[in-house]
Amino acid sequence: MYKLTKHLNKRFRNSTLIFPKLQNFNLFNPQLVKINCDIRYFSTVDPSNHIQQNNQNFTEKQDDINKTGQAVATKKEIRAYLQPIIFNKEAKSILYKSTLLLALSKSLAIASPFFLKYTVNAISLGAQMDINMACLGIIGFGTARILSTVFQEIRMKQIADIIQIGAKNVSMQAFKHLHELDIYFHKVSSKNTVFAINRAIRSIESALRFTLGFFAPVGFEFVLLCGTFQLYFGFPYLANMLVTLGFYTILTKKYSTYRQNIIRERKNHEKKSEFYLNESMMNYDTVKNFNREERELRIYETLLDKLRKSAEQVQITLGRLNISQSVIFSIGMTINLLMAVQDVSLGVFTPGDFVMLQTLFIQLAGPLFNMGTLFREIDQSQVDVEDLYVMLKQESKIKEKIDAQDYQFKQGQIQLQGVSFKHMKGDNNEFNGQEKYLFKDLTLDIQPGTTNAIVGQSGFGKTTMLNLINRIYDPHEGSIILDGQDLKDLKFKSYRKYISVIPQNGILFNDTILHNLQYGNEDATFEEVVEIAKKCQIHEKILSMEKGYETQVGDLGSKLSGGERQRILIARGLLKKDAKIYLFDEATSNLDAHTERDITEALEEIMVGKTVIYCAHRLSSIINVDNIYVLADGKVAEKGTHWELMDNENSLYTEMWKNYLNEQEKEKVAEEK
Repeated sequence: MYKLTKHLNKRFRNSTLIFPKLQNFNLFNPQLVKINCDIRYFSTVDPSNHIQQNNQNFTEKQDDINKTGQAVATKKEIRAYLQPIIFNKEAKSILYKSTLLLALSKSLAIASPFFLKYTVNAISLGAQMDINMACLGIIGFGTARILSTVFQEIRMKQIADIIQIGAKNVSMQAFKHLHELDIYFHKVSSKNTVFAINRAIRSIESALRFTLGFFAPVGFEFVLLCGTFQLYFGFPYLANMLVTLGFYTILTKKYSTYRQNIIRERKNHEKKSEFYLNESMMNYDTVKNFNREERELRIYETLLDKLRKSAEQVQITLGRLNISQSVIFSIGMTINLLMAVQDVSLGVFTPGDFVMLQTLFIQLAGPLFNMGTLFREIDQSQVDVEDLYVMLKQESKIKEKIDAQDYQFKQGQIQLQGVSFKHMKGDNNEFNGQEKYLFKDLTLDIQPGTTNAIVGQSGFGKTTMLNLINRIYDPHEGSIILDGQDLKDLKFKSYRKYISVIPQNGILFNDTILHNLQYGNEDATFEEVVEIAKKCQIHEKILSMEKGYETQVGDLGSKLSGGERQRILIARGLLKKDAKIYLFDEATSNLDAHTERDITEALEEIMVGKTVIYCAHRLSSIINVDNIYVLADGKVAEKGTHWELMDNENSLYTEMWKNYLNEQEKEKVAEEK
């Protein structure tokens, strides 16, 4: 469970960043993804208030999953949906075998007091006792208990197998579904969805364990006991047992419900302290820079004190519950024994019957004392699994048509026809309040085999445009056409295999450099990797590292510099198998001018015959492209080569170029100082 939690958390902690890359490569890679989830609040007011606010935000964001227009599901709906996933053919086969073992185990458990009865009756005769009967009874009692325990433990192993099969099936279904959901969902919910999935899976495991490992055996044993009490002892004994059990169940259910709020409060304090510990360690440098060690310690101590007090209340209420349960059970057993003493005195029962009655009644004690835990776990499981259920029923806004066709690559022409787009909220289909569209009736015609650059003022939507071309987003109006084929009519994988996206701030897997380079093409040979690495000016740097291409890059690539990470991202994109269309999103923004120039020259050679789009603010990298499109107010304002656009002194591009040169000059002066 720990590895699963770690894997899911690393996969989706910041899926708004990783999601487009996974879509781009069409892989559900089994390696770990760890993306920074650093959320920090600073203020001059009491920092503990921010911890409370953080927890409130966390809770509110968890509720976002339920704000998808769907009503909270009933237990019946959840059960009907999850049952086929959990109990597949393999799990059902094991379940049938475990049911047989349950019958054998509990039948022997009920039979063992009968052997004890014969033994007591034999030894109660004193000198006239039948020693053989006494010994046979003792041996039978011991054998029945041993076999009952053996069958029960074999059965529990089978139950554990069923639980693991069910947890795996649900985890795989959730993992697959998360990758199928659109970027709107991931922007709003994915961080909290990871926690929800982990809680739900643990709750499913717990519910299965209690249902199959506790409730089913107790229920089966209770039926056998009722039959035994009725047939062997009579209705008064059965009635007393049922009344005792009724009061016991009512008390346990009501008091457990009362304790839930106390337990929930303790869990909240536990989450707050864990969250703050993690948050403080992630901001280690900031704490040192501001000399805030003592302040951090005070806040953490305050959180731990609250956790301690809530834990004390949990233990106090548990003690009260245990005492109350013990009183009810003891009263019921005492009444039964008093009736049995009277029947023994009347000659209706033997001393062995008295002992058997007591033994049978005591057999209920252990399961009954766990009933409070059962109710609490089932109630908590219902809450947690609801989140998982609603997430699994969530539908992607970016859907593949049922009759979608395979993309037929021809030359790599890209057309945006009358495209209008502005960002929407992830939890519903409402606009996010922008006053105007990011793109409005945008038309572009990227000819196959050409290099193109799209530029504009900061925030003009360069990353969004590339996501539209890769169908991470859908336009509200208009169409995206590849080689005369509408993206909405095509299967995702069929066209994404031909598109390689090189992002501005890509995420590296917490694995080796070689793994990250081969992520886009697992069939790439080491020689092919080295060749591309050389062209991307990263090969020599990799060799200078202690383990070369087997060097671990760390979380998010933290062991590498920004320029090193970016060169690896470029190399990874260039290695992508079958890619014919390349989308560069500020791919050289973190490189120095010399390295940028070398890589640009290498790209010009590699990109011959490919359809290429550069989105760039660093204009020096696009001087030699075939076409430059200048976007303004959501439309193409200017088009031409660098020199054609520069011929017009009043063009937007000329103004952008002058501003760019001024910025470069200022940076140069700053460096010289």
